[in-house]
Amino acid sequence: MITKFPYSLIGVSLLAGTATQNVFSADKSHCPEHPNLLFIWTDQQIDNSLAVYGNTVFKVPNLNKLAEESIVFANSYVVQPVSTPSRGTVLTGMYPHMHGAIQNNTPLNADVKTLPELINKGMYATGYFGKWHLGDEIFAQHGFEELDSVEDLYYEYYSADKDKNARSGYHKFLVENGFEPDDKKNNVFTRNYTASLPYEYSKPKFLEYKAKDFLTRHKNQPFILYVNYLEPHTPFNGPFNELHDMDSLELSQAVDCMLTDNDPVRYHARVRNNVEKEQYRKLYRNYAGLCHAVDLSIGKILKHLDSLGLRNNTIVVFTSDHGEMMGAHGLNYKSVMYEQALRVPLMFRIPWINMNEQRIVTPNVTNIDLVPTLLELMNCHEDMPPLQGRSLMEMFNGDRRTNDDGCIYMMWNPNEDDKKSNPVDGYSKEQIAYYTDASFRTVISPDGWKLTLSDRDKNQLFNLNSDPYECNNLYYSEKYSNEIKKLSAKIRRWQKEINDKIKLNN
Repeated sequence: MITKFPYSLIGVSLLAGTATQNVFSADKSHCPEHPNLLFIWTDQQIDNSLAVYGNTVFKVPNLNKLAEESIVFANSYVVQPVSTPSRGTVLTGMYPHMHGAIQNNTPLNADVKTLPELINKGMYATGYFGKWHLGDEIFAQHGFEELDSVEDLYYEYYSADKDKNARSGYHKFLVENGFEPDDKKNNVFTRNYTASLPYEYSKPKFLEYKAKDFLTRHKNQPFILYVNYLEPHTPFNGPFNELHDMDSLELSQAVDCMLTDNDPVRYHARVRNNVEKEQYRKLYRNYAGLCHAVDLSIGKILKHLDSLGLRNNTIVVFTSDHGEMMGAHGLNYKSVMYEQALRVPLMFRIPWINMNEQRIVTPNVTNIDLVPTLLELMNCHEDMPPLQGRSLMEMFNGDRRTNDDGCIYMMWNPNEDDKKSNPVDGYSKEQIAYYTDASFRTVISPDGWKLTLSDRDKNQLFNLNSDPYECNNLYYSEKYSNEIKKLSAKIRRWQKEINDKIKLNN
């Protein structure tokens, strides 16, 4: 069964108890001059899908083994819980309003640099395979000499100078293996179609081929390789739907915490009405199968890395771009400031630092810090332009960073996806449209207080220690005015620091 612990500092104590107690230092005396980077990430994967985060049911042995050899961040969050903005932050170390991709299907600003562009040109071979979702999906860009996607549905968003009839490597792979696009009008394999294919023709298997080929060709030079899986993103369907026993899977207890009148109208407009818990359990079973499909591919890639003798000079990172609600609060997908949408797994395997032993880091972090961390690990952090994130290396011993009060900050910027909203009792279509265009800013303090403020919708305050499933919004209780005042000041101070102009309503 899944070891159940809440998304909170309570969970931290349980996780910390599983970690090795060997204290190591971030001594880079044995670090290669130019270490390789293998950055593996998924789309919409909750942190509680791996054993180290409490899930011993999902069949993900390769990721569990990687976690046993890694520095694992027990409380890792994304800065914005939707694909494009979060991906932009992972690649640039900048907040969405600074890198430009503030909502889905918007490109990175041309003058914003990704990690490969921040590293001296010519030093590294660079590749990106899988879902990109940051503009011009299948075309090499932003410092990646090789770029090949598994997605073709973004062709309508290509720049004017790009060929909208060009197709991804995965499309060509399927055609070469005798498949014909199911959307013949647009010459596209839809996600529903590809999700129904045998594993040998799946996106994870294709990415295994691409990554192994890249590693083989560049084994004798420093490389940066990003591999991004669409899975376990919707559609929740795949070749391993029946792999897990549904009776062994348990949904989050937040499924029983329904929205109240005190919660944002925007969230009410996203509720899927008439969806039974049993339906979510079936989706969750399929979701577990998608995690397994990804795990098989990652296992083959890591095995190939070892066979090429590259393990000891390669940093391996694993994370996801956001989580998945899976029925919590009556919601699905992401795009809300609840824990299930914000939290993701994060681990670093760094052979010359942690010597392939697991270490749990418990303070809260966000993915704004990934680029500065990797630049420092790769000895490329000097003379770099200022980034909005800070290196996590100080935390590799499990400690909080110096000059850091331990608070983390997240944001939500309006997204076109929200325009497809559901009716809400007591609100007109015009009112719902007004609220679905709301922005939100969130702070979580190290002692478990979580405040979310909006520019036009309702605000929320939770004590994650006593209410880990965020069932009781305390914002409108006068009893907590001091906490609200203190945390509001922190949000506004952070907004000023990052040049965020959104005016909040409290």
